[in-house]
Amino acid sequence: MTRSLRAVLLEDLEITIAGQLLEDDDSDAEDSDEGLFRDAIASYRYLTRSTVFNAAHWTPGRIFRSDPMRARRDLRMTRGTFIFLLGRIQHDVVFARAPTKQEQAPVQLQLEVFLFALQSLSTHSVAQHFGIAEGSVYKFRDRVTCAILALEKEFVR
Repeated sequence: MTRSLRAVLLEDLEITIAGQLLEDDDSDAEDSDEGLFRDAIASYRYLTRSTVFNAAHWTPGRIFRSDPMRARRDLRMTRGTFIFLLGRIQHDVVFARAPTKQEQAPVQLQLEVFLFALQSLSTHSVAQHFGIAEGSVYKFRDRVTCAILALEKEFVR
């Protein structure tokens, strides 16, 4: 069974403290420092936190700062087409916030997630790329699909 870094550090500190207590060097300052260090490690569940960025780190200008090839690869369309599609769907009723519901993610983020998910990636991979929950990927996909299908009568004859 693999052990966490926290568990390994706690065990090493306990062995060190026990060894020093057996030696009894009268180094109270050193003992108290290690005791404080042990208490600090024991009081935190994780020594380091995850570095996956969540949607709070997403910015609307992100696709405009990237080079055109990367934007085309990620969005599966040119920036101009993306802006056109965003302008057409952003006021759709599906993106309106219900009075009792939580605020939705920006329409641009939902569209970016939808287009990125069109690649042959798992929902988990898409969620990790954007730092959102897998359930959000499903919700964003459903909303954008409804908004695009609402435009069908305008563009398909």
